Amino acid sequence: MCVPDLSSASRAGHSQHVPRIPAPALLAISGCLLLLWGCASESDGGARAAIGVNPWVLGGQTGALTPPCGLTPAARAGDSTPGGDSGIVIHTDACVGLAVAELELRAEDGRSVPFDLETLPGGAMLLRPRDPLPAGIYRVTIAGVEMDSVVAEQPAALPMQLGTLQPLGPSCGVDVELNVDPLLLEYLPQLKLSVSVDGGVEQTWFDYGTLDVTEGRARLSLPSCGGQRCLADGVHTLRVTAELAGELGTLAPVDVSVETRCQRVTSDVGFAEDTGCGVTPARRTPAGTSALVGLWVALGLLLARRARRSSA
Repeated sequence: MCVPDLSSASRAGHSQHVPRIPAPALLAISGCLLLLWGCASESDGGARAAIGVNPWVLGGQTGALTPPCGLTPAARAGDSTPGGDSGIVIHTDACVGLAVAELELRAEDGRSVPFDLETLPGGAMLLRPRDPLPAGIYRVTIAGVEMDSVVAEQPAALPMQLGTLQPLGPSCGVDVELNVDPLLLEYLPQLKLSVSVDGGVEQTWFDYGTLDVTEGRARLSLPSCGGQRCLADGVHTLRVTAELAGELGTLAPVDVSVETRCQRVTSDVGFAEDTGCGVTPARRTPAGTSALVGLWVALGLLLARRARRSSA
């Protein structure tokens, strides 16, 4: 095997000279590459942040729940459905293997109760009995699952109003307390709330039977940021409308003024200083930006150290 002697001084003239790139130039090139990578990460993060869900569908008392398959959450929790011909609301979006022909409604004695199926605004469905339902326990079979629904006596009167709204704030976002009209308490499994902000487009806030009412009160909230726009600090007007499944028309809308007051945060905690609050995703600083800056500084120190050694 022939191994060239690269250490010989006589052969040094045959080796190709590789010019040394000055340390400041290396530092500048590295910094530009890091900045380009950071910008690409930020753009990618911004693209992901722009893909959001309906700002009101956030679960809990911050917006409309995405209800499970079957009876409404209020009915599952034991709130009775009004008797008569109002019907029983079911949610089907989360159902797997749902066959409309297999839906069943049976009375306590096991007899089948004839009904018509009506589609409600937003996708929920109403089992409308062909004859008024007397009070009792009724069994609904949906997607192979049996659920019991309590049906009360037919209410003496339909509610005409939602109740009163009291702002809780100021806060970053919206928090109000709803005092439910007493007549409406008999219709909680049928109740749906919608909201508009400052005269904007009305959107579902709480789908049928998803409002959690305790002792006649419910807390309604909008997050500090949702998927459409941010609310500037100041006073805003919310209009809340209510409708009852199986009944014509809507209840009288209720307006309430709320004050939004948000504390600006810096990019040190992941948000830009100019982020607002209200109902769009705040623009986030890429998670790796701080690490990139630190890496850049360390690289600069290393190159400076090497430059001093070379010149020594």
